[in-house]
Amino acid sequence: MAKALWTLNINDYEPEIRDITYPYLKRYAAKCGAEFKEITERKFPDFPVSYEKMQLHKLGEPYEWNIFFDADALVHPDTPDFTNFLSKDTIAYNKLDFANIRFRYDKYFKRDGRNIGTGSWVTFASNWCLDVWRPMEESFEEMVEYVFPTAQETDPDKRKNNGTHKVKRSHLIDGFNQSRNIARFGLKVAKLQDLIEELIPGAGCFYHIYTHTTEEKVELLKKSAAKMK
Repeated sequence: MAKALWTLNINDYEPEIRDITYPYLKRYAAKCGAEFKEITERKFPDFPVSYEKMQLHKLGEPYEWNIFFDADALVHPDTPDFTNFLSKDTIAYNKLDFANIRFRYDKYFKRDGRNIGTGSWVTFASNWCLDVWRPMEESFEEMVEYVFPTAQETDPDKRKNNGTHKVKRSHLIDGFNQSRNIARFGLKVAKLQDLIEELIPGAGCFYHIYTHTTEEKVELLKKSAAKMK
């Protein structure tokens, strides 16, 4: 079974962060029998860098399973290979949100009716489900108008975890696109947290934060990585 674990590394993304996360990502790739692969070139220059993960719509074709992690995500060394427990017709994310909190609905969300909103920092998808990464046909300017970060994401003073980064609408455009594709194509979706509770209850498999500056992330990632050793 051909597998690939992908991440984004555009313009030499934050070496201090990658120095912490890459050993864990590469170990997990090896554990899954997956190639570790970086997306390093821009194909969608009119969109934020995070949108480049939509390249997997084409890059993922040779692989039976594609696993994507943002480069600032940590994976615990004891994390199981979830592709052993997922059906090929089902995409998996860490958690799911109620879509209408962050996204204005278009006809696809309304027709689908499941109200599925996703983050995009981790995604497990087989080659049956590459439409989850299908790029938008509309312009960035058109589609960012559908995105509305939460009050906590835009106002650091309202956060319990005290991250100081203010999340912009553009930051969530890749999550919007994946959520919209799930609705558009009727894709089945599972939560990795549910699978973790079924297989290894209480385990902390992942660590990811996005409402923090690079400096804050480095310190928190170091602390989290130290607990994983």
